[in-house]
Order: sequence, then structure tokens, then C-alpha cells
Amino acid sequence: MVGGGVRSHQNEQQQDDDENEEEEAGARGARALVVGHYCHDLIRLHAGREVESLGGSVSYVTNILDALGLHSTVISKVGSDFSYASATASHPPTVVDAAKTTRFYADFTAGKDRVLRILDTCDPIHPSDIPSDLTDHAIGLAVGVAREILPETLRRMAEVSKLVMVDIQALIRTVDPMDGTVGLRNLCETVFYDFLEEISFLKASTLEAAYLDVEEVRQRTCVIITEGKNGCRVYERDREFHVPAFPAQEVDPTGAGDSFLAGFSAGLMRGLSVEDAVLVGNYFGSVTVGQIGVPGFNDEHLQAGSPMSETSMSPLMFPRIFGCFHTSNPDADAFPCLRFPETWWNIEKVF
Repeated sequence: MVGGGVRSHQNEQQQDDDENEEEEAGARGARALVVGHYCHDLIRLHAGREVESLGGSVSYVTNILDALGLHSTVISKVGSDFSYASATASHPPTVVDAAKTTRFYADFTAGKDRVLRILDTCDPIHPSDIPSDLTDHAIGLAVGVAREILPETLRRMAEVSKLVMVDIQALIRTVDPMDGTVGLRNLCETVFYDFLEEISFLKASTLEAAYLDVEEVRQRTCVIITEGKNGCRVYERDREFHVPAFPAQEVDPTGAGDSFLAGFSAGLMRGLSVEDAVLVGNYFGSVTVGQIGVPGFNDEHLQAGSPMSETSMSPLMFPRIFGCFHTSNPDADAFPCLRFPETWWNIEKVF
């Protein structure tokens, strides 16, 4: 009987190990569907200096997913004038010869909030642009910047993705026909309002949150409001919670929300809870604002903040959370700042 009990325990342990391996294999094979246009960005910084860079939420999102070794499929359109073909070679857009690449001018010198203008706009993304053989994505990210994602395209994303993340700017932006100035309208005034049940998570900035009824929308989908240096707040149907930000020296705030959404999605793809995935999103948002344009990553990013401080945070404080990108990621060396010594695994600082 004793021997039989040992064999039974060993079988159960083997079964648990097999299930864990299957989960890790599933995480490695998980794929995100990222929909939105690459752009040409001309940015006027606070000091008055102007810089040109690759833009579009899709560029920030894929940059982080790639760094974490997570696979993604990109659906994007550009014109024949696109200047960043080599930079987007791993996720090439569709080139529309008769169109121009979407082009933005972002002015951060005009006051507290940036003034954003669209100078050129590429063709919209249709449901047929998502190939029929693309199915069963772990997460679909609707990250349009210039109204390029149509309602029927968002519905198509919901059909092929287990979860759908939407940046509200893709739904509520308006464009002045005279000078291209970007504005916002109330979510309830858009055709997308009827799609909320098909959206898993809706992200908005503090400014954008003024254009939706949070109490009403949270009954239909999870709302995440990013608050810059104050972190973010999550509104689910029956609860809400706040997650603080990581310390950052802001240089260029462009793409911070996109990077948050990418980090958050990556956390969910790795099996983290919403609370923990939000922390990952906050970290990548903080890294992004410290650089101009699409950010790069190195070992120094891990050292930001003091892990013993009560007023600043670092990934070092959360090995249980950030460590998942090392243990189950076969390409972990592509993102060395998320590699953790084995001795850290005994530290359990629960957020």
C-alpha cells in the first residue's frame, strides 16, 4: 500500500509538471494581433527642438512584444513614401502605392497638453485586411491613431482573438477638416459604443476619460485609466484599484500609453493576473517617456529606482511578476533587463 501511494503521488506530480510545461509552451506560442497604422511623427519637444521619428501605436506595441520574445501579427498600411521599411522589417505593413503614410505633428510647447495635427492619412483597415487564416490569437490590440480601424474591423478582431484590448483613441478621435487638428468626442456618440461587450479592456488617458461615463462603461467592459506619473486606475464591474507608477525622467511622453498597453498585454499573455499585468504596463510606460521616439532597452533599466525605497519602485521589487518573462521565455536574452538571479526567487514582495 505504501509503495502504491508513492507511485500515485509521483504520477500526480508528473501530471502537474506536464501541465506546467504545457502552460509554458502555450505562453511561448501565444500570439498577439496588432492593428493600426505606422506613422511618420514630427515632434516639437518642450525645449522647442523638433525631431522626426517612426510613430504609430503599433510601432511602440510591437517593439515591447518583440523585446519580451512574444509573437505578434501586424495589420497596418502605409504609403509608398514610408521612410522606415527597415525598422519595421520584422512586422512589415501593407504598402498602398496611391496613398501617403499617416503623418502627425505633435507640439508639446503649446501648454499643458500637446497639440496634435494630422498632416496625411493612409487608407483605413478593413476586415478583409485581416487574412481569413488568422485565427485563435491570444490577444487582439486595436491601436488605431487616425480613425483607420472601422467598426466592422474591430468586430473581426473580436472573432479571431480571445481577448480584445482597445485604446480609446482609436474610437473617439476627430479630425478638423480645415487644419487637421485632432480632437475627441464622447464615446456614447460613436458607433463603437455598441461594441463594448466585445471589448475585454478599454484603455484611456486621464484626458480621454472625460469623454466616457466610467461608471456606465465599467458595467460592460474593464476600463483602465492611465494617470501619467500617478500610475493608473482599473475599473472592473465590482471593484476598482490603483497601481502606482515607476519613477521616470520624462523626455518625450509620446507612446507612453501604447507601451503601457503592450506591457499589460504581455503580462496577460504570460498568465499574470490583471493587477500584476498592470504593473508590467506601468513599467514599460515609464521606460518609454525617458527616451525620444520608440524606446530601446538595456540592463540599466532594471536599476531604475531603489528596491528598498517606499517612494520609488523597480522591477527588482517584483521578481514573482517580472521573472515570468525569463523562466518561460526561450528568447529571454533578447531582453536582458528582465533576467533575474535565481536567489531572488525567495523574495516575495507582494504588490
